Amino acid sequence: MKSRIVNKEILSQLRGSPCTICGHPGVAHHVRSVGAGGDDVVENLMVLCQKHHVEVHTRGLTEFAAKYVNVTAWLKKYNWTWDSFMERWTRITPDGWEE
Repeated sequence: MKSRIVNKEILSQLRGSPCTICGHPGVAHHVRSVGAGGDDVVENLMVLCQKHHVEVHTRGLTEFAAKYVNVTAWLKKYNWTWDSFMERWTRITPDGWEE
């Protein structure tokens, strides 16, 4: 079973990173949750302050991304796209595989 805690190596890469939305100190948020198969990789971890972390869980990622252009840009940067057939966010890796 995967841990919900982000591994230390990835945390060190993200340490000191500001919230994607407001620039305040943030914590790592899994775009695809660990329970849904999400991994501890930078491409799956968006840094959010406490306020925005609660908001993404309250609104859901699709509505959250529609509200904040920073989130939409971040999702595009890491090749995340909404899969309407599967009704989930999907990331296409550089070699063409879906995560």
